[in-house]
Amino acid sequence: MVYQAAKLGLDIVRAKGSRITVKDPHDKEIGLIDCIGGAGSNLRGYNPDDIAGEVLEAHDPAQDYWRELGKELCALTGLNYAFPAVSGAYAVEIAITLAVLANSDKSRILVFKGNYAGNTLISLNGSEKESLRKPFEPFYRDVVYLDIFSENAENALFEELQSGKVALVWFEAMRGGELERVSPELLQIIFKHKEEYGYFVGIDEILNGMFRTGAFLSFDHSRYKPDIVTLSKGLSDMTFPISTALISSGMYQRAMRVNAELVARYEVLFRNQLGAHIALNGLTHAIAANIEERVGFVGDLLKSGLSGIAERSPLLKEIRGEGLHLHLMLDMEKFPLSLFGKTVSELLISRLCVSKGHVLQFFCRLLPPLSLSDVEARKLTTGIEKAFDISRFSLFAFGVKRIIVFAYFLMADRLTTGTKRFLRQVAGFGE
Repeated sequence: MVYQAAKLGLDIVRAKGSRITVKDPHDKEIGLIDCIGGAGSNLRGYNPDDIAGEVLEAHDPAQDYWRELGKELCALTGLNYAFPAVSGAYAVEIAITLAVLANSDKSRILVFKGNYAGNTLISLNGSEKESLRKPFEPFYRDVVYLDIFSENAENALFEELQSGKVALVWFEAMRGGELERVSPELLQIIFKHKEEYGYFVGIDEILNGMFRTGAFLSFDHSRYKPDIVTLSKGLSDMTFPISTALISSGMYQRAMRVNAELVARYEVLFRNQLGAHIALNGLTHAIAANIEERVGFVGDLLKSGLSGIAERSPLLKEIRGEGLHLHLMLDMEKFPLSLFGKTVSELLISRLCVSKGHVLQFFCRLLPPLSLSDVEARKLTTGIEKAFDISRFSLFAFGVKRIIVFAYFLMADRLTTGTKRFLRQVAGFGE
């Protein structure tokens, strides 16, 4: 209903690379640059040409593609064992389970506020947002959510770590919500005391890994050695759902000593050779295309252009993020954004990006395919500029109109629902 009111319920007819083609109400086709891509699953964009020939036609059921993929991912992350999963949430679920299993003499999971880890009953422990967890509580008994941007964050973190209760520290190196990085000072504290206090460190790379910020991982794995890394999204190559939890040898051996049967079960539970073949193919082609350097260059080009728009537009405060994960940070102190609130304002800007700039994005978050070309990056910048070429009073009028439309749809929906309920009651009474 929200998307219907905002006219974001799109009729998609084609998708290829960084572009999707939609039909307007008059059946006219419109090309959009897509910056949603399955919330960042678009490693190489839609429908890569080589999937059919190099994977589907050449797939050998007797070949162990998962073993090859796991070996490649372990080499890229510096970890030793890869566990297959079907989604980011399940990768986190496996990671948390193995960590607590391997550290069975401790109970606490320390999660940073603002983190999002998925919506399964175990992965929800890693999602700090109360509105996500509330309907399903109670969960695991000992989870602490730490505000790492508070004034006493360093002291609070160290106090938790030295308590001796922490089994696992779980976080995103760059938080998915506001794209804020965990500070070097906090990272130093976490990794400095890891052996001393006996906790494991898990870094969720589902959103920012797979070259999304430039390097394969969003943190410096030459300096920091976590025990767990989770990957998903980009592994799918926009074709097949696949993810993984990668763990260290030390954690694996400790988990095996506690419950070898469960560890062995997780090693094969979600194994799928076709999915592994697709992921391996996409990863191989991405590396061959020097994707790390490309993302760094195109990301800088895009961010520079968008930052120029932010300097000129009274509605846009800054461009936050790295590589090809950027966020248009609206100036919520300005009218009419301050009146509408963050969610409504970002939804309105999303609609303007589609209608005026032919750019599809989700609540001001830009996640274009990592194969985005220089030309497409410039067109994307031009499209965003067109969207923000609107006076504050025009935006106010546009927002009021969309709110009225939403109210109409809401009332119509409630009326329809109420009528159906009444008719069912009448029918039941008649029986």
